[in-house]
Amino acid sequence: AKFAVASASERVMEGSQNTMEVTEGVVLSAIRGEVSMLSITDLLENILSYVRKQWNELLLGELLRFSVLYGLDAVLKDIVLGKYGEHDALLVNALLPLDNEPLEENPQTFFTSCRKIMYMPPYAMGAILGHSNIVVTALNDLGGKLDVPMGGEFKVGEMREMNHHLLPSEVFYWIFQKNMPDMIKCFVNECGFQFRWIDHKNHLPSVFKRIFEADEYANFPQWAGDADEDELIYESSRERRRLRAASAYVEQMKMLDFLISLGFPFELFFPTENPIECEDKLREEKKLETIQQCRDYQKSLSKEERKVRDDCYKACSAYNYMQESEYDEDDSEEEESEPKTLTLGDFYRQLKARWDGQESAQVAHLDEFEALDSRWRMTLNQQNSSDDNESDYDSASS
Repeated sequence: AKFAVASASERVMEGSQNTMEVTEGVVLSAIRGEVSMLSITDLLENILSYVRKQWNELLLGELLRFSVLYGLDAVLKDIVLGKYGEHDALLVNALLPLDNEPLEENPQTFFTSCRKIMYMPPYAMGAILGHSNIVVTALNDLGGKLDVPMGGEFKVGEMREMNHHLLPSEVFYWIFQKNMPDMIKCFVNECGFQFRWIDHKNHLPSVFKRIFEADEYANFPQWAGDADEDELIYESSRERRRLRAASAYVEQMKMLDFLISLGFPFELFFPTENPIECEDKLREEKKLETIQQCRDYQKSLSKEERKVRDDCYKACSAYNYMQESEYDEDDSEEEESEPKTLTLGDFYRQLKARWDGQESAQVAHLDEFEALDSRWRMTLNQQNSSDDNESDYDSASS
């Protein structure tokens, strides 16, 4: 029925002699009324009639956008193959507007640097809408490219390309934040997305935070879990927050295990050897008993090792917070139950064990230069900057 919303609302409009704006109310009325009473044949006729009207009255770009928005992969294929008329051979990679109106500023999405109309190719738009058939058709059947830029309209009527080599990471981050496992599986297994393409500066830290943080996710119901709100009314406010976070944590661990099953490498979260095991060994040998010994140990860590330890410490703290309990049901009110918390070393070993059963992992970082890998781009920029500085020094010396 969702494919017929546009055509159904169009028919509602025609019946009202264009005296009513196409609002959500009009579309909802069409779905509950007219669309719900239509047969599959009539729905298909509506879709084809609307497509034919778009073909006769509008540009192919508008028809292409319509096919992507409503998941019409057959129409998308016919357009690209030229069955609706001649067009540019790169139409499958054409940048399509996500909306006809400028996007409002929203720090919760990846549209943080632009408040104007955004443009994406068909596969990216299909992915964020959950149309896996569009993604597979555009990339596999029609030869679309993963590595194409996004577009932004900063001035009316002027669209310019932006965020080169970042689009696959942007798409993954979107469908991950929306907790769309089926779309993630399609993007990875069927379309060849590599986890090492996740932007290591912005997106990967956010993915780590979303998986391991303790949060109630009141504004993200797809991550909220199944906490029984009727039961929570008898708990204190602090305990309600903890139980909601614990319920959400179950969903977060489901996503982690799902990513691991798709080949997510352990090295992406912990790119260097974790110093925690070495730290436990030093404690057993009683070499970290004084404040000075601890300070010296911290100073001996590299920047990367310190970051890995800090990330693991935050994840462990979140886990332990959700294990706390005010009172156990089997104990008396006077006797506080023992919390099932973990030391930093135990948490790290428990976390790493999740990867033990991984059948195959994607290579975390290949030696080949690939523009989609943000670490390679950073390394290349550093090399170019170093070469420029040497060239400037040689010129000054001569």
